[in-house]
Amino acid sequence: MTAGPTPEEVTALLQGATQRDGLRATSVDEVDGRPVVVVAGSGKKSLPSFNISTPAALIAATCGANVVKMGSHATSSPTGSRDLAASLSIPESVSASGILEQLRKCSFAFVPIESTVPSLNRVYGRRFHTVTPFSFGLAALACPLRPYATVFGLSHPKVDVATQVLTNFGFSRVHATASVNESTGQWADEFAMGSKTVLATLYEHNTVNTVSHKSANFVPVEPAPPPTGAQSPHRRPTGVFTEIITGQAAESRTNVVTAGTGLILHAAGIEPTIQQGQKRAHKALEEGQPHRLLEQLTGVGHDH
Repeated sequence: MTAGPTPEEVTALLQGATQRDGLRATSVDEVDGRPVVVVAGSGKKSLPSFNISTPAALIAATCGANVVKMGSHATSSPTGSRDLAASLSIPESVSASGILEQLRKCSFAFVPIESTVPSLNRVYGRRFHTVTPFSFGLAALACPLRPYATVFGLSHPKVDVATQVLTNFGFSRVHATASVNESTGQWADEFAMGSKTVLATLYEHNTVNTVSHKSANFVPVEPAPPPTGAQSPHRRPTGVFTEIITGQAAESRTNVVTAGTGLILHAAGIEPTIQQGQKRAHKALEEGQPHRLLEQLTGVGHDH
């Protein structure tokens, strides 16, 4: 899989696979004047870390974006986004109407991938621990909305393939990203996490622009769980997340999360650069906005 499949091969595979569940998506650019952004990822990372995408998405929801976070149970990471959301009692939305209701209430909605593609999940769910052709777009395709912009993480260098695949399915303003630890060759479906980051962007003119740069936010691999099965406070799913949202996390962890938020805000057109988006994220943390949103979210009922 180093070379990766072609966009045409992945598109054909996903067209057949998603027909099992009759996926239909509603196009929604804005809700209450705020752009809608879907944040999704392939999972299957070989460079493990704490959960980065979920706090990044939550912070972005306090900075002017309507964020739909796609997530599933863990296969290759210590904690999947769905595991984390469940631990925090964040409600799940599985329909377009349910997502829109959540966005109107608090600008953030969490969508469990397994629930939106149940037939496909029964066949393939949690059976692959490395990148497959499904990894190049399924997580975003499982969303019942077609948003204004999409941020997609891929645990593979061919982010341009994921960008083109999602565009083939009607997504616009796609930003696909991956990070690598160059010394080990381990990849993660996160932005600015490894020693080098790759970002492929596609706008309406259907031209993919791929850039790579060194990252200043390298995050060390998370330690393995204790052999007894007991977890320290920092290994619990909510441990690092809560520290980040409340502004108490280590600087390196906070920086990699806010870099992800910066990318989301830039993709949404809220900030002209990723760097300015990151600054806005830091300000939101200083003001306690993400923590207040989390408290609001956990008091909202579930959409079944």
